[in-house]
Formats: sequence, structure tokens, C-alpha cells
Amino acid sequence: MDELRNRVTVTIFNEEYVIRGDAREEHIRAVARRVDQRMREIAAQRPNLSVSRIAVLAALNLADELVRLTEQHERVVGLLEREWERRGATAGDGGRAETKSDSRGAGGAAGTGA
Repeated sequence: MDELRNRVTVTIFNEEYVIRGDAREEHIRAVARRVDQRMREIAAQRPNLSVSRIAVLAALNLADELVRLTEQHERVVGLLEREWERRGATAGDGGRAETKSDSRGAGGAAGTGA
């Protein structure tokens, strides 16, 4: 299975790292750029911090962003589900005729994610 993994060399805060993962190379590079950018922002604001403290603060910042976006996503999904149920209840057929093709398409896409 290791032969299926991408191996990408990235630079984060002036250090090179070899990252192995199943994601596309472009995705790995984008993630590394995001970490590097956040570390540089923190270092610019607090130049006396050690690299390890900058890294921890960057991790906390990025984790906070992830948690907030996850909560927002869950709220939006909940709103969409309630709206879907409301429309299904007024359509008479529960919206099932429309959802069969939609759910197959969505299920296929969900299985292909990285």
C-alpha cells in the first residue's frame, strides 16, 4: 500500500519535510503552505517566541478554524435537512422521486474522497 502514497517534499518555516500521504500532491502542498503561512504570521506578531511555541500556536489556530468550520458545516447540513424534510412533506411523495438519483450520485462521490 505504501507504493500508492504520494511522497512530497515541502518547506515549512524554513525546514524541509517529506510528507507521505494518499492525497494529491497539490493538496499536500496547499496544506503545507497553510501551515507555513500561519507560522509566519505568528512569528511576525511575536518575534521572540521559539519555533516550537510558534508551531503549537499555529496548530491551535488551525484547529480552532477547523472546529469552527465543522460546527458551521453541521449547522448548514441541519438547515438543509430540515428544509428538505419540509419540502418533502408538502410534495406528497416525500420528495423520494427526486432523491433516488440524487442520493446515488452523492453516494458515489462520497466514496471517492481522499
